[in-house]
Amino acid sequence: MLASRDFAAVPAGPVHQYLGLLLAWNRRMNLVGSQDWRTVLLDLVLDSFHLASFLELLDLDDQAAVLDLGAGAGLPGIPLRMVWTRGVYRMVEVRQKRQAFLAHALGQLGLPRTHVFPGTAEAALARFGPALVVSRAFKPWPEVLDLVQDHVPGRAVRTVFMTNEPPPAQWPAGWRLERSHRYCSGLVGLSESSSSESSSRWLWMVAASAD
Repeated sequence: MLASRDFAAVPAGPVHQYLGLLLAWNRRMNLVGSQDWRTVLLDLVLDSFHLASFLELLDLDDQAAVLDLGAGAGLPGIPLRMVWTRGVYRMVEVRQKRQAFLAHALGQLGLPRTHVFPGTAEAALARFGPALVVSRAFKPWPEVLDLVQDHVPGRAVRTVFMTNEPPPAQWPAGWRLERSHRYCSGLVGLSESSSSESSSRWLWMVAASAD
């Protein structure tokens, strides 16, 4: 899917600036596992552009609420908002040091309609009633769906999961898989131990079922 995106449209300047900020703060606090910018770019940042391509098919207006749960180091949210700018995007983060990093990065980058929500996922879901929820390594997917169902009842919410696993064959009552996409990690080819199976990553879009 990413092959359809013109990489010339990915802004190299902001990506470079974000990597610099991330790695500078990473020396003082644990934001990402690696201090090597190439590894962070290929293993983490490129995922955001796969997500951007995946979300292009979603009809979402500029005022729709989008919540990125457990935003941490701003991945996928910050690189994503460099190329995908629909909706009002809020990075939900309960930890104060990570809130500080996100606020600083957004202040430097000036991304459109992109904010930090300093609180819990439960509070954000109840307050904003999102049209779209993004979850990457936040909680196991059944727990995320339970949170959405409990705090945004009766609304058409789509939840996108970024994961290393294919979607399950069965879904909890009230949910269905709308679509999915498999791609390979950007680190493929850099390690002799890489394989197409071990490097597979997935995007799932889950929606409320009509049943």
